[in-house]
Amino acid sequence: MFDPQKIIKAEVRQQNGKMFIKATEYISFGFTEIEDKRIPSRLMVRQPGLSILSRGTHMNVVLYAKNGDRLAYASQVTMSEEFQISLTIRMATEQLLPERRYTYKATCELPCRVTELTDENGKITDFDLGYDTVATDISSGGLFLAAPRGLEMGEGDNIRIVAPNMLGVKFEAPLQILRVQTDGFEIEGYGCRFTALTPTKNHILSQYILQLQYDERRKRLEEQEQ
Repeated sequence: MFDPQKIIKAEVRQQNGKMFIKATEYISFGFTEIEDKRIPSRLMVRQPGLSILSRGTHMNVVLYAKNGDRLAYASQVTMSEEFQISLTIRMATEQLLPERRYTYKATCELPCRVTELTDENGKITDFDLGYDTVATDISSGGLFLAAPRGLEMGEGDNIRIVAPNMLGVKFEAPLQILRVQTDGFEIEGYGCRFTALTPTKNHILSQYILQLQYDERRKRLEEQEQ
């Protein structure tokens, strides 16, 4: 069981993994008295511009604690309005999520195409021409893809991308979608991790990230000299 006073962030996701709301403020909790103990049983989040959900809609809640723990719970909507949402927290479903591993993340504008999609049921779909997108940041562990027009994907899906020009060579890689980012209405993009890179591809990726780091430092120095 978590301590509500030590929660610094809350995420509410739909069953397909799409982010519904992410908040670091205006988070509050309701309690149930059980054997003289106050057990957190409801989450309330205030934020303008929310989509309205039906009462009883199943959602997933992830709570971030000050010590770095991420706790996941099954939940259901009890109240939904344009400026706030209230959900039950099923304490019996509590899961401590794996610790995230942090690596250097570089900003980029890398054109690429999604050429294959394997959904959570194992259905594989090949795209002849692919769906154009752009990687906007990248690390040795993964990248963030802007949402391709005409293609909607979900958390847990596996994809294959092709970047026609990464340091002058074609870079093809398998990825798994870990996070679906939305603005509350539309999908903005997908946080993905690399799943099976060969040593050659790892080398190309490392060299690309080093080049981005070099370019970033050079730009920063030029700005300081102006």
